[in-house]
Order: sequence, then C-alpha cells, then structure tokens
Amino acid sequence: MINKQLIHTFSQPNTGLLYKSFANYPDQMDNVTISALKKSFIVTLIYVGAGTVSVLCLDLHIQQYEIINDLLTFILLLTIPVTCISFAIMYSSPNYGAVLLVQSVVFLLFWLILFLILKRKIKKKLQTEITI
Repeated sequence: MINKQLIHTFSQPNTGLLYKSFANYPDQMDNVTISALKKSFIVTLIYVGAGTVSVLCLDLHIQQYEIINDLLTFILLLTIPVTCISFAIMYSSPNYGAVLLVQSVVFLLFWLILFLILKRKIKKKLQTEITI
C-alpha cells in the first residue's frame, strides 16, 4: 500500500519534499548565520590554533630563548580548556599525530559550540533592537 499522493509529489518536478527542503538552501542562510559562522571560525582558529602550537612545542627544549618558553607557557595556561587532553598525551609520551587528531576534534566541537552561542546572541540582539 503505497500512498499515491506521495508518489505523485516526488514524480512532479520541483514540487517534491526534497526539492522544497534543499532548493533554496543558499537563500535560507541569512546574514545572522553567515556572520556567526565567520566570527566563530576566526575565534576558534585563533584560540585552538594557539593552544595546539603551544602543546606541540612542549617537547622542544629552547634554552636560549627564555621569553618564548614563558610565552608558550602563558598561552598553554590560557587555552587549558581546549588543550587538556593533548597536554596529557604530550606529557605521557610525545605523539604528534595523536595530538593533531585530538585537537582537530576539539576544534570542530569548539567551533560548533561557539557558532550556536554567537548565533543565539546575535538573534537576541536583533530582536531587542526590533522591539525598541
């Protein structure tokens, strides 16, 4: 028993459910989404990238440049929420591949979380501006 109307809907061009869902996808991404996506990507790239570089430099012993060691330690302390697992990997046994894999997953998760937060914040700001 197949629903004849469902078959008719999919057989007609430009009227199917899938077409209605995905036909105007670029138009559905409003300026709020694009703005939140760009801002969250840049912030995530800087924050997680700085943490990844500082974790990967833990194994290097740069004795002659003490200021670089102090700077890397400071960056590592600032980025501890996104580098704690990678720090444990480098502390136990330096494995650059595992650190890069973990940091890639952390980057994607942090980007998603920050995107959702920024999108909600921007929409809330726009709604309060409209009501005023």
